[in-house]
Amino acid sequence: KYWFAPEGVYLETACPDHGTASELIEKDERFFREAYEYDGYAPVRHLIMPVTYRCNLSCRYCYAHSNYKHTLPADRSIDRMVEIVKGLNCPTVNLAGGEPTVREDLPELLAALKERAVVKKLCVVTNGQRTVDEKYLRLLRDQGMDFLFLPLFIPGYDPEGAVVGNVMKSLDNAYRLRIPVWIQAAVERIDQVPPVLAVIEKYRKVIFNITIRSVRPYGITDPRAMVHVSEIIRSLGKENDYRFGNHPFNRHVMLHGRAAKISYWVNDRNRLDPFDATYVIHDDSVVPFHKG
Repeated sequence: KYWFAPEGVYLETACPDHGTASELIEKDERFFREAYEYDGYAPVRHLIMPVTYRCNLSCRYCYAHSNYKHTLPADRSIDRMVEIVKGLNCPTVNLAGGEPTVREDLPELLAALKERAVVKKLCVVTNGQRTVDEKYLRLLRDQGMDFLFLPLFIPGYDPEGAVVGNVMKSLDNAYRLRIPVWIQAAVERIDQVPPVLAVIEKYRKVIFNITIRSVRPYGITDPRAMVHVSEIIRSLGKENDYRFGNHPFNRHVMLHGRAAKISYWVNDRNRLDPFDATYVIHDDSVVPFHKG
């Protein structure tokens, strides 16, 4: 349930094992109410397919199995993934993880999904560490990858360090190869927003979609210091120039002529229908998934 206080809107959730907890999800009550009371949301047909649960990084905010202290599920075979995708009839398939590029047969998987599952749009969701190799990135494109999904900021890593530097080198490679890119910036502070705009302007010929997502605390960020969607919208000067997204916890704007989604993950299962996507979990079951 929601409750309102002078500092903003709280969501209270209940867990049979851990009890109740409250989270400040938005500082602007009017901004929250106008979207929550809107009923015109339409579904988006994407499939998110983890091709491995292994990863070459250990990001502190990651929801995937890669950071868990247990044995990871085995990678699915190419034949099994083709079978799953063929049965779901999703025009866009995002190959995620873990980190997809740790699979040595990723090029073969792309080719199989294009040829045998007849996928219209294939995306590789990567942390940008292996795609610093331009030849490898070209191979992914030539085997069927239609666009790349790259993170601009990875919380927990030095913005001037090697990990983030590799992301930017991967974006340079995509620019040279004219591979379309969807970028996501996971921001913890408002001062991280202007650098995102600079990247969009520089690479706008290949960037076709943008997500700016506020990182949830998860015991990592002080909840009092985190930024909310309304604050990001105001920092962009878009407080009178946005439209509703596909659920109440995001807004869509245009940035340098490109579509951008400003979002925040909220665990309100009553209002995450329709979901952003369907997601294949470790036992091959398909569940609704809210990308934020």
